Amino acid sequence: MPHLVRRLLFPRGNCFRRPGPGAPGNGAACIAVTNGPQPAPGNGRAALLCLCLTLALAAGARLTELPFWDNDLFRLGDEYLLATHDAYHWIAGAEGFEFGAGHPMSEAVRLISELVGLTPALTGFYLPVFMSALTGLGVFLWCAGLGRPWAGLCAGVLTSLTPGFCARTLLGFYDTDLVILFFAVMLGLVPAIGLAPYLKSPLEALFPSLAAEAEATGCGPDRDTGTLLNAPALALFALSGLGGYMTQEWHSIFPYLTRFSIFMLPCAILALGPPGGRKPLLAGALCHALPLLVGLPGFLCAALCAAALTALTAAQRSRVAAGETPGKRGSAPDPAGAPPRTPPGEMISPGPPHQVGLPENLTEGDAAACAVRNGAKVDLPKNLTEGDAENFAGVASDGVLSAVKRPAATLRAWSEKIGAFFLDGRALFALWTLLCIGAADAAVLQNMARSFIAYTRRGGDVSPLSPADGPLVFPSVSQSVIEVQTIDVHEMLLYVYPFELPVLVGAGLFTLRVLTVPAMLWLLPLFVLHMLSLRMGARMTMFGAPVIMITLCLEAGRLTEVAAAALTGNGVRFPFRIRFPFRARAPVQDTASREQPAETLPFLVRTAVCLLCAAVFSWPLIRHIPDYSQGPIISREQAEGLKFLRFNSPEDAMVWNWWDWGYAVHHFAGRRCIADGARHGGPSLYLPAAVYTTEDPRFARQIIKYTALKGDVPGNVFAGLSASGAQQLMRDLGNRSNPLVQASGTQYLVVGFDLLHLGLWVTRYGSWNFESKTAPGALMSNLTPALKYNVDRGIVLADESGPIYASTMTVFDGKNIERFDFNRYGAYHFIFSSRRTENRYGGDLPILRRFWQRMRGPDVFSGPAGNKLVMDDVFYNTMMVQLLIRPPGDPEIAPYFKLVFDNVYTRIYQVL
Repeated sequence: MPHLVRRLLFPRGNCFRRPGPGAPGNGAACIAVTNGPQPAPGNGRAALLCLCLTLALAAGARLTELPFWDNDLFRLGDEYLLATHDAYHWIAGAEGFEFGAGHPMSEAVRLISELVGLTPALTGFYLPVFMSALTGLGVFLWCAGLGRPWAGLCAGVLTSLTPGFCARTLLGFYDTDLVILFFAVMLGLVPAIGLAPYLKSPLEALFPSLAAEAEATGCGPDRDTGTLLNAPALALFALSGLGGYMTQEWHSIFPYLTRFSIFMLPCAILALGPPGGRKPLLAGALCHALPLLVGLPGFLCAALCAAALTALTAAQRSRVAAGETPGKRGSAPDPAGAPPRTPPGEMISPGPPHQVGLPENLTEGDAAACAVRNGAKVDLPKNLTEGDAENFAGVASDGVLSAVKRPAATLRAWSEKIGAFFLDGRALFALWTLLCIGAADAAVLQNMARSFIAYTRRGGDVSPLSPADGPLVFPSVSQSVIEVQTIDVHEMLLYVYPFELPVLVGAGLFTLRVLTVPAMLWLLPLFVLHMLSLRMGARMTMFGAPVIMITLCLEAGRLTEVAAAALTGNGVRFPFRIRFPFRARAPVQDTASREQPAETLPFLVRTAVCLLCAAVFSWPLIRHIPDYSQGPIISREQAEGLKFLRFNSPEDAMVWNWWDWGYAVHHFAGRRCIADGARHGGPSLYLPAAVYTTEDPRFARQIIKYTALKGDVPGNVFAGLSASGAQQLMRDLGNRSNPLVQASGTQYLVVGFDLLHLGLWVTRYGSWNFESKTAPGALMSNLTPALKYNVDRGIVLADESGPIYASTMTVFDGKNIERFDFNRYGAYHFIFSSRRTENRYGGDLPILRRFWQRMRGPDVFSGPAGNKLVMDDVFYNTMMVQLLIRPPGDPEIAPYFKLVFDNVYTRIYQVL
């Protein structure tokens, strides 16, 4: 195979060199892995500059969104309202609310807020700008570890700005998405960069002729696998494993990714490792896998393994330097024919001091000297001469020194034995078998299956508390959550980059590189998650961004280098490479044969070129950042109402709200709520939906009080009930002939204009029938065209279409609510508001418009007027509408609900 083609197909580094004298091959340039040129001076400056530029560009680009937040409606006092529901969970936890306290996300914002002197909420608003840039850092380290930090500059910036990731990590998006992608990228970095130089590519494993050609030309993998077994490298393996274990505290996806790495390590080493070097690689990989699976106990075991392997490796090197045969504990004769030398560490007999075996021809003086050297107490011979006494004094001095060194030598001996144990084939088989059995945890695998089903389910959720003969099924929330909406291939590509062709090229090149570059195997699960977005929703597309950008930028850099080498006839390289940290190297005897790197352009010039490329290719992403912004996830009016409850309600009060704003209740009100982001399925989903959907205020009150009677735990309401039993319970609570349920405690019900946008889903859940497993729901739509309406005649005009006759019109003007009833049966009900908080879409990226349509409802961006809604009779008569627009003293509502807060757009009722 031509070497130019080999460079493109089987890259093992970025060091191009010519083989020295005696090296295999025909003199053509090949890619060096372990014995290539040393890094040129100034590499530290180059690395630091590239790293700083990556972080600065990734963070600075997001600040272009800041002018959008210059809106009084986006602040409550001096506090910016946050842009995602889950952010309030971590903020409440940082403030000490019990539900979220102690989580790493809560502790991080708490510590940083104390450090910078801002409130947790304001700190959480700004933190995404800086935390999202960490993903660019992880991508940079991947590219640098694979030999091209300059490519990492561009790849890191592009990854952090891809729509699928950037749109979920803007200002106010203090959520786990900020760290999920960073941890996922970093999880496989150390094992990939550390082990890949010793592994064949999968394609070479499938076709032995390719591997043989690579060995013949000196471009094969490094066979000196023992160089991996040194203290700094093994310590890095252990620390990265412990860090990977700790990521499981941040998000539920990491138990699956960590187990992939545990299975991946032995499989890759056994399938792709050199025949004589698999044991050292498996032993070194143990230092990563043990803490990755069991945390701190595994880390301590890994530390023992690392120390033992390091001691054994050092002892073997000492024996080699002393002239012994490598790998044997015997001795090698000196060139002058002297008797064999005792290997280091065996100067002291392992037996007790007084049990010394002596040769038969040993003289009395020699016996005394030997005894003293071994720490024994002997009687001196009577016929000792003056010269013998001097010799004996020197021998005695050596004996004292040996007695001091004995514990250290014993420790070294035991360390070597332990290291030999970890290198024993049977021990390795047993340890890796136990690790794989532990990783194949049935509970984790079942959770993974349930999570996948929950993301893809189209039916209902079966209650685990229902009887087996008549299971109780609740409506599924999955398809109402924006990130689990099914997308097509076109959308999947646009979530990575505004143009489809680069994404297709990157995906294709990665598929090739998985076969030709062993390190890419550790990025494979991220690419699989990206492809699963077709079924699991848009959120998964962010996992494909680092894979595609790393591949594209590395290949661009590789093509540039190969082209330059082909044109000049000389090996050219960027004089910088991050090798696996502190990796030991075998001594090189012929240093003259090693070609030093040829300097190309100064690193500042190269950095400027890479910076220009990053700016050019990221501009299509940066220009859309203001269009991604959708403002706060909660209105100022609703935040005011929840803040009111903090100071005007009992501390043990229960707040009934829609689950999307449950975490906001924790932060603003500091009170418990019936549903939130962690409890939004099954009974916690159905019961609030039934309250908001019913048109009977008495039935709504009965549900709330009956739940209070069951300890304010939604699951207790339906415990042990079958489908028919649950439906009968709802009929009994709605039966006006039954007495009112009495329960202790105070409950509040929150209704607001924001809830109307989600009304389609609310009515679908609230109208659920347990027996038929159907939900008729109600009809509502957000209107986009510019409208003209006449409240005197009840006519609505849209563009040039004919008049639409309204049954009712309700107008929110910011200070009052005006209702107009035209008594037209079967006509439409219109609700208009002069308040407008959504961002106007101004870009030309269609996928983002659809992205936010799902968040706020269809077509909310292009309307020049305020919020405009049209609904049918069923929707209009629900409690979520009527409690918001009816007069406070309405006789149908007053017996069951008492209005305690009203700012037009949000009302809070105490349940009587």
